[in-house]
Amino acid sequence: MEWQFQIEFVIAYGIVQAITVLIFVYLSFSNPGFLKSKLKIKATESLLQLLKEWECFEICPECIVVKVSRSRHCDFCNNCVKVYDHHCPWIDNCVAILFVLYIYIKIGSENHCTFYLFVFLISVNISLSFAL
Repeated sequence: MEWQFQIEFVIAYGIVQAITVLIFVYLSFSNPGFLKSKLKIKATESLLQLLKEWECFEICPECIVVKVSRSRHCDFCNNCVKVYDHHCPWIDNCVAILFVLYIYIKIGSENHCTFYLFVFLISVNISLSFAL
């Protein structure tokens, strides 16, 4: 009976491990909410023309994009993110802040809930590793 329990435990550990790896791959390559290319400014326009149309805080000088409110430039990804939270070194990607009405209006974050699931599964994996 003891042997049967250990096999089930190892299978459950393998399933959790596989799900964690899949979520890691998804988060590494997902779009956290980078500003779309349709907002990019034409390279031929001068900075003076841009400042006539927009305020200086509405233009990202790094990627030459008109920023939306609450967006920020990520120095690691070299892109502007709609609602920037942080750049995670674990997944080598940005994580955007989750809005309260994210499910309904779909603004900003593309990967915030999945990131929390990933962190939870990492902690489950660590716990199961010590239990083995």
